[in-house]
Amino acid sequence: MNCPSCYHDNVEGAHFCGRCRTGFSSANLFLASARDHLFWIFRRSNAGFLSGIVAWSFIPAISRVLSSDSSAMYYFAVEGLLGGAFLGTVDGMVEESTPKTMLGAFIGGLFGMVAGAVFGHFSDGLNASQTVWGLFCFWAVTGAGIGMVSAVWERRPKKLIFGAIAGLAGGGVGGGLRYAVYAYLIDTFNPQTWYLRRFTEGFSGGIIGVTLWFAIGAVERFVIFQRKRIETGRTYKTCHHCKGHNALDLWYCTTCGSVLQEAAMPDALQLSPYQTLDRFASFLRFLSRLAGTAGFIAGLVVFIIFVPVNFMLACVATVLVAIASYAFQALFSGLSESLRIYIRS
Repeated sequence: MNCPSCYHDNVEGAHFCGRCRTGFSSANLFLASARDHLFWIFRRSNAGFLSGIVAWSFIPAISRVLSSDSSAMYYFAVEGLLGGAFLGTVDGMVEESTPKTMLGAFIGGLFGMVAGAVFGHFSDGLNASQTVWGLFCFWAVTGAGIGMVSAVWERRPKKLIFGAIAGLAGGGVGGGLRYAVYAYLIDTFNPQTWYLRRFTEGFSGGIIGVTLWFAIGAVERFVIFQRKRIETGRTYKTCHHCKGHNALDLWYCTTCGSVLQEAAMPDALQLSPYQTLDRFASFLRFLSRLAGTAGFIAGLVVFIIFVPVNFMLACVATVLVAIASYAFQALFSGLSESLRIYIRS
């Protein structure tokens, strides 16, 4: 029997693991399973938090350019476009999948732009309570679009609906919380310096990301990606859609592109013994992709916004954003690769 805590292969009939002494009771098995589920969910919610911070580092800067002569409808459409695009890329960046990153950015940005424009159209006539509910609906619609991205690859309407519901709930709650947290921080601490203002804005954006992706991550884990452990000794995964055989370390079928709903035991994957360092290297790799994605999305939006004002200004601003994003991308990528070289050596 494989131990759910350390994955040691014990003899059949054992009551305790011979390596870590975990008892094979129903309670211990449940706790070990819950640990794996929480790691999956927290990984995505933390990635959502970082993406939200980055998104709301750009949004206030652009909003100050738009605030002087632009309508509320235009302003919130841009906020939804940027926020939805950034938050929609999380799953793709975690899995290092460029197609999924691009699809998430497109759907998240599209839903966010439409929802933001609708909210902006009615925002002037809303009181404080109605504004909170308006923001809830704004980000609920955006989250619903983002939540469908993972399930799109599954080709199953039921999972598509569950993803949309999770995104709707997570995005709506996150949007309301962001408004409440930002208002509380401003009223209580009244930050005056530039750095504290940016931190407050970025942190409030992270609230949407962590809440949205906690909800989506939970539905991914329990509904969309219902991966089951394969028996010990099997050297391949079987695709539930086309019945093709795939290597144990793959997540998607190489024949039809469907999600592989089977999981191999860690011992069969010959994982690195330096798991903590390997996870930190993966985190640096995520930051590298986040920097590149941020440069692409922000650069494109900055260029579109500044072109009507001044073409040369638009070009200069876009180049500066590209240089900054490339510098961070190269830094994090270099650190990740150096760490992986050290692990292999």
